[in-house]
Amino acid sequence: SACISKHRALGSFSSCGMSWNFSRWPSFCSVSLCLAISPTRCTERGAEVSAGPQGEDLAAEHFHHGNRLLQSGNYAAAEAEYRAAASIRPSDPAFHVNLAAVLLHGEAARSAEAEFASRTAISLQPSMARAHYSLAQVLMHGSSNRHKEGYRRLARALALEPSDPDLCLGMGRIALQQGKLDSAVEHLHQAVMLRPSHAQSRDQLGYTLSKMERLEESRVWLESAVERGSTYNAVAKLIEVLLWQGDTGEARGVGRPPPSV
Repeated sequence: SACISKHRALGSFSSCGMSWNFSRWPSFCSVSLCLAISPTRCTERGAEVSAGPQGEDLAAEHFHHGNRLLQSGNYAAAEAEYRAAASIRPSDPAFHVNLAAVLLHGEAARSAEAEFASRTAISLQPSMARAHYSLAQVLMHGSSNRHKEGYRRLARALALEPSDPDLCLGMGRIALQQGKLDSAVEHLHQAVMLRPSHAQSRDQLGYTLSKMERLEESRVWLESAVERGSTYNAVAKLIEVLLWQGDTGEARGVGRPPPSV
């Protein structure tokens, strides 16, 4: 049955281990997508589904506690909190989306359960971009014969929320995995424009441009990523680009602390 959110869910993300590896730089392709979405309330067949004021508050309490546990990496405890929230208010798609995240990214990925939770969220609110994104993660995490459907789900999510920088970043990474470098650059550039301070979007863009041998552009984006505190591997890739350009002196200076005055 259809379930329409009364207000737009807000999202925040934490790093959680799912990766697709290419070439020599695996960290450039890790997808950080454990979702922590603010609770939504839904309507079903025009009538509000509610456990009553006390139940609503308790469901939200479990949900927010689960988010804190998820962000700290305590997946088992977060799962218990999301299940408790969903048992009180099963019509809320956000609870199922976050449950899918912990099921997929815990110590032992439980893909079938994560897929069921993601599809439940979609059935409750088909217009929820993060629900489609959640299912895309599950499908991309599994066997390669499901990756095409995963890509379609991610495209659906991006169509629903075209100004979401995390969705643009995810689409760019998958396009890179598939060797669609022009498309990857387009999506990653959009991710940077939507969230200019995000170092990871910049280093992913710089990495992709280096794959296309557009070294001067790659250098610019990688340098800006390093300036914003990006990963060790972004530093390593920048050094490689500088060496390709023959700029040995600059390469030697990358990552070194400034001299004390």
